[in-house]
Amino acid sequence: MRILLISDLHFSADISPAEYEKQHPGARASAASGPLLGFLPSERMEKMISVIEKEHEAAPLDAVIIPGDLSIDDYPFRHLGINWCEKFKDLYLPRFPAPTFVIPGNHDSYPEEIWHGIFGKSRQFSTVLDGCLFLLADTYRDPAKSASGSPYTPLDLAWAKGEMEKHPGLPVFLVAHYFRPESESQDFLDFLADNPRIVMLFMGHSHRFEVRRLPQEAGGKPLVDIGAFSYYTKPTNGVWDFDIFDPEWRWGYQILELTASAAATYHVFPAVTYRAHNGIFAFEQKTTERITVPLCRGGESG
Repeated sequence: MRILLISDLHFSADISPAEYEKQHPGARASAASGPLLGFLPSERMEKMISVIEKEHEAAPLDAVIIPGDLSIDDYPFRHLGINWCEKFKDLYLPRFPAPTFVIPGNHDSYPEEIWHGIFGKSRQFSTVLDGCLFLLADTYRDPAKSASGSPYTPLDLAWAKGEMEKHPGLPVFLVAHYFRPESESQDFLDFLADNPRIVMLFMGHSHRFEVRRLPQEAGGKPLVDIGAFSYYTKPTNGVWDFDIFDPEWRWGYQILELTASAAATYHVFPAVTYRAHNGIFAFEQKTTERITVPLCRGGESG
C-alpha cells in the first residue's frame, strides 16, 4: 500500500489581505494569504494537484492523508465571511486520486459541529489501512483567539488507547497536525514507550521537512515532520515576510509504503520555481533516502 501525506496547504483568496479586508469589512485577513512566491493560492493548489497526480501515475496511491492547516481561517478570530476549509473541500478534495482523510490544524479552528458538517467526520478519528491502525488525532481542540490560531492541546490519550483497544494487535501510526513532546505529560511519553505496536508518528505545522527520533523515554520512535505546500514561517529581521524563500522550506509531501513486514517512508520535493522577494529559485525534483521500520503484524486486517 502507498499512502501520500501532505500538510499545511493554507488555501485562501487570490487577492491581497488589504483587498480582502476592503471586500469583507471587519475581516482580519492573514498576512500569509493571497499571492506568494509567484503563485496565487489557486495556482498553488493546482500545482499541488498536478504533483500528486504525477505521483499517482508513477505508482498508484491507495490513500492520502492531510494532517491539517487547509486554511488560515483562525475561526472565530478572523471573521473572514468565507469558510476556506469548505471551499477547499468543494474545489479540490474531489480531485485527489485516492480516498483522502483530513484532520484540522491550528488554523482550521472550527468547532466539532461545523467541521463534521463540512467533512462528514469528527475532528479526530481512526481508520484501518492495509491492516494498520491510523490514529488521526486533533491536538488543537480549543478556539482560535489570535492570528496564531488554536493553542496546542495534548494528545487525547483516553481516545487513543480506546481506539487501540478496538483494534488489538494492529501496528499503529500516530498522525496529528503537530506533536509537542515538551507540552505533553509523562503519561504521553509512557504511552509511546510502552506500546511496541506504535511504529512512527507523522505531523506538519513547522512547514519544514525533518525526521528525528523521540527520546528513549518515549520509545525512540521516528517523528516525521512532513513539511508543507505553502510558505516560509520565520521572521526576517524581526518582520514576518511570507514571500521570502528559504530552501529548507521547499514544498513537498511524504510517501509511506506498507508491505507485509515493513513500513518505509521518504519525502519528495517536487520541481518548482519560486519567485520571492529575495530572488528566483528553481529546483528539480528531489527524493530523500528511505527510512524503513519493521512491522509486527498479528491482528485483524482491514
